[in-house]
Amino acid sequence: MFLISIVTFSANAQRSRKKRSRAAKPRVVYVPAPVQRQENIKSYVVPAGSYLPLSFGTGGNEGGRIVGRFEAQGGTGNDIELYIMDEDSFTNWKNGHASEYYYQSGRRTVGEFNVGVAAGNFYIVLSNTFSSSTPKAVTLTIR
Repeated sequence: MFLISIVTFSANAQRSRKKRSRAAKPRVVYVPAPVQRQENIKSYVVPAGSYLPLSFGTGGNEGGRIVGRFEAQGGTGNDIELYIMDEDSFTNWKNGHASEYYYQSGRRTVGEFNVGVAAGNFYIVLSNTFSSSTPKAVTLTIR
């Protein structure tokens, strides 16, 4: 009986050592570095009674987000209208027809946008069509 206990104890000790050795191995986990996006800052002049369309595409089959800020100077209101729309809506908008927008600022001096868009081609439109005599200087930052 004593001999059986020693054999059982020895076998259990070997099993627990095996379990410990498996758990003691370090686990390597890949952690990607954060992606830092650079800001793209550009300045534009939008003539009185006109608009400036800026085209961009999401590329591939996936949509994305367009995030940015704008600031206008000029005239008594220091204001501009900014729209984000797809190609079909832009065609309708520039021909004076009803359009759908991903973003519409209204007249503003400063504004920010953070808009999800589907895959495809789009326009950011800086509109000064409401002003009959004053051009507007606009700083547009895309993040």
